[in-house]
Amino acid sequence: MSKHPERTHRQKILLQAGLTLAIILIAALITTWLIKTPPKAKTQRHTTVTPQVEVVTAKTGEGELRLHAMGTVIADQSITLTPRVSGQVQKVNSHFTPGGFFKKDEVILTIDPEDYRLTLIRLRGTVAEARAALDLEMGNQRVAEKEYELLDREVNSREKDLILRKPQLDAARAALTATRAELKMAQRDLADTKVRAPFNAVVISKAVDRGSRIAIGTTLATLAGTDAFLLRITVPEKQLKWISDTPGSASPVLISSGADTHSGVVTHIASSLEETSRMAVVYAQVEDPLCLRAKNRQKQPLRLGSFVQVEIAGPVLHDMVVLNRTMLHENNTVRILGENKQMIIRTVTIAAREGDTLYISEGLKPGDQLITSSFSSPRAEIAPTADVQPAGQTPEQSSQPAPGPEKNL
Repeated sequence: MSKHPERTHRQKILLQAGLTLAIILIAALITTWLIKTPPKAKTQRHTTVTPQVEVVTAKTGEGELRLHAMGTVIADQSITLTPRVSGQVQKVNSHFTPGGFFKKDEVILTIDPEDYRLTLIRLRGTVAEARAALDLEMGNQRVAEKEYELLDREVNSREKDLILRKPQLDAARAALTATRAELKMAQRDLADTKVRAPFNAVVISKAVDRGSRIAIGTTLATLAGTDAFLLRITVPEKQLKWISDTPGSASPVLISSGADTHSGVVTHIASSLEETSRMAVVYAQVEDPLCLRAKNRQKQPLRLGSFVQVEIAGPVLHDMVVLNRTMLHENNTVRILGENKQMIIRTVTIAAREGDTLYISEGLKPGDQLITSSFSSPRAEIAPTADVQPAGQTPEQSSQPAPGPEKNL
């Protein structure tokens, strides 16, 4: 054991305090040196970087405008079939079922005709009686004329008519005419016991069957004509100027149904816009939509209520700059490379759209360099790297529309 423990402990404390003080002193000296000797930034010469961009030369072209839209298939002819006579349904055609087809004047169902046959027989007898009564009165007429000749005195016209039995003759003729009219009505009623298709039709729905008791006006079925359907097409109102419903020059329509296509023609344009979408409504007629004719039997038929793609052929547009939709920016503007290698923002007028193709009537002229690249610094000087010709265009350098408003950035 140490002879002086207290002295040894005091020496350790003094040593630790000295080391701590030395570390603090060294750190203060280093901090002071760093503050007094900060690093100096080296000045570098500014270098302007000219972005390289791709450009496309604007050129005029022409092409047939085609408007793409969606349409709904609806019936051109549609009726609620009702009978003209009452009775019990005696027979129904085997095709009288939803989806069944009927030719014009084909019998759909038969109402029990027995009562109408009996009425017809009775009225034929009534007509025979009326005809006999008229013949008898004609004989009386000849006797009266002989008696009038023997009378040998002057009478007024009314007395003469009474003497010659003219009222009796008129009544007999009227009775015969009335009974003949009743006979014709009975014949018509008997014929109406056979309910026939008023046109080539398909059954949409049926409401009666064999054994049903029906009255005049009872709904028998709903029929739609099969010779033609209508397409109800909605398009933006501004596109109506490209669509014609004039007979002889109406716009053709192409309808896509699965892998097959059907052709039609615009028949009329609705006089009002849709209330919700504010779109214009165009109607087109399609013949043989269910492909019942031999030449169309290999096609897929159009079904009522189907939502189909429609292409309406518009006019041929001449001498307009043709652009791809990707070159158009906000507010119908395009970016043009100016003569001083600055980008120019110019507003253009779109005459028509066809899918991704735009027809520009104002704001661009042939030879303008359209910038297709995107970059973050539009104010910098730029330079073209390539002049790209858009695929599929056959431009004509014949028209130079006046440029629209522009601004140099």
